[in-house]
Amino acid sequence: MNGLRQLVDADGTALLDRVRYISSVSGGSWASVLYTYLPDSISDDEFFTPYYAPSKLALDSQPAGGMNVSVMP
Repeated sequence: MNGLRQLVDADGTALLDRVRYISSVSGGSWASVLYTYLPDSISDDEFFTPYYAPSKLALDSQPAGGMNVSVMP
């Protein structure tokens, strides 16, 4: 959803602002429900984390076998 906020059409409207329905499954449903019922007192800028282009993300292995995503400069 944050990525859709970054994409704008020819008249400058974010694509997320044009979305009428959100369909989600599993863990994505948690984010969708929170966004769907977001109070008017909280702006999208406050709700979403900063956007990082996919090309700026790197997957790092952690010693315990877990994964960590970091942002490259």
